[in-house]
Amino acid sequence: FPTRRSSDLRIQSCMILFFMRLCIDIIYLMFVVGSYGYYGFDSEFNLIRYVISLCLTVIYSLLAEFVFKKDDFCSYVFYFLIILYYIPGETVFSFNPRFALFHLYVVLYFIVLFFFYCVYEGTSKNGTIFSVGKLFGKKTAVAIGAILSIILLYMSLRWANLRLFVRLDDVYKFRLDARVLDIPTILRYFRSWVSIILPFFFVYSVIRKRFSLSFVLLFLQFLDFGFDGQKIILFRIPFEIVVALYYTEERKRFIPVLLTGVCSVSAFLCLIRGSSLIGDYIIRRIMILP
Repeated sequence: FPTRRSSDLRIQSCMILFFMRLCIDIIYLMFVVGSYGYYGFDSEFNLIRYVISLCLTVIYSLLAEFVFKKDDFCSYVFYFLIILYYIPGETVFSFNPRFALFHLYVVLYFIVLFFFYCVYEGTSKNGTIFSVGKLFGKKTAVAIGAILSIILLYMSLRWANLRLFVRLDDVYKFRLDARVLDIPTILRYFRSWVSIILPFFFVYSVIRKRFSLSFVLLFLQFLDFGFDGQKIILFRIPFEIVVALYYTEERKRFIPVLLTGVCSVSAFLCLIRGSSLIGDYIIRRIMILP
């Protein structure tokens, strides 16, 4: 049975993540809508939609605490997906009805991911001959990473001539060029997962001090950026390095606190100045962009 102290820590962590969500709401309304409304980031408030998003935020916060205590790669990835993608995504859904269908897709995807995560955690602890935990173990994670890397290399070689970097002034040109390329839908789908999964592999490899692998994964991220000039990929790399250098099992508890602190400072700057470099670099580009 959990002790009172551990229960209090879980409640505090959930409250911290909920407060982070409220700070992201302020940043979205005070900065993102005004500065990037032409990208489709509008604000059409609806009370029912907002209440639903708050309820989902509470659920995500509780589930983040559920996976927090685990020390394996799947739990590590799932935990950061929740605090960096799913909770901030509720802000976009709550204020922008254009993302309603996309939000439904995200929630259904989360249910599927959580189901397989629970199956993995449940079967990896028993001694059955056929274990889903073994099926989704380290070897499978390595295989997934290898397959995604091969797909990225193939796409970059065929459609971008292994372009590693593009000038920031030219990113929109390459982005428009990439949109008209005759790329099969399945490859576009896997490429979207490349941009999400490779950063987690990179951070994890640095944490485990496998620096040769880290260099390869960093190289692949630059290839991913060079493919169509998505600046979010480039701007996310310094953030990944900071997290990887800071992260330890002892410090893991403070990551939501630090992230909420960054969101709080950014929200304060947005309230008094109407803009925030922190909000643009970290909150919008890394957390809010779907």
